[in-house]
Amino acid sequence: KVIEPLSTKIHEPQNFIIPYTFKQAHQRWALPETCIFHSDRGSQYTAKAVTKLVNQYHWQRSFSALGKPGDNAWSESFFAIMKKELIYQIQFKNINDLRAQVFAYIETFYNRVRVQARLDYLAPVAWLSLYDQASQKALSKLSEKVLTSRWPSINTKRRLPSSSSQESGISILI
Repeated sequence: KVIEPLSTKIHEPQNFIIPYTFKQAHQRWALPETCIFHSDRGSQYTAKAVTKLVNQYHWQRSFSALGKPGDNAWSESFFAIMKKELIYQIQFKNINDLRAQVFAYIETFYNRVRVQARLDYLAPVAWLSLYDQASQKALSKLSEKVLTSRWPSINTKRRLPSSSSQESGISILI
């Protein structure tokens, strides 16, 4: 589970920030079509521009039912953890300091250092790296098997071109 911090373009309207952050996350993490987007039902996440991007990227949406925040426990868990590990520990000077600290927490600690049991005690970025490597190996083996079964004389010792896997357990919270 990777967290993408909101854009730091704090003077932009909300209807710009969320789609911009989606595009940034999509490009940055090379997210597959099977990615799950977790959010609440806030108007910024249900807006037409956001819906269009989620559909364009073929992401799955994970909303909680109205009045049932526990339905989206993963999102709720992240925010509870961030409050315990950051928000309640620091006296922020102003809103810009808060934004900078949240960004730093997500980028430098949560995504890169903080291990998670559900990720085999790896940080999300490390898990994604291993996932990508495993996907490439599995795809390469599958491609080799298909090639040799159809054309037994083909030389499979050559390096096959890489491609991304369509199966994924990747989730993103923006």
